Amino acid sequence: MDGMAWRARPQKPCHIVVQSIEIVGELSSEECGDVCPTEALRFERDHVVAEPERCLACLACMALCGPSRVRIVTDWICPE
Repeated sequence: MDGMAWRARPQKPCHIVVQSIEIVGELSSEECGDVCPTEALRFERDHVVAEPERCLACLACMALCGPSRVRIVTDWICPE
């Protein structure tokens, strides 16, 4: 592993939420423009717009654009 702390899935009925979408370097609309089904990651006037609140954590953007260029940061929300 790369030193990252991996967390196990919680036992309660929880759901995953996206905290942030991190873009590393340049992305082009030709490479990965229309991959996001919710448009949480999209191109407007040649720049990348990321809206984590719209993200479903499907990871299609990471698969197409590359995990070294797009990183989805997630967490678990659990009822008390």
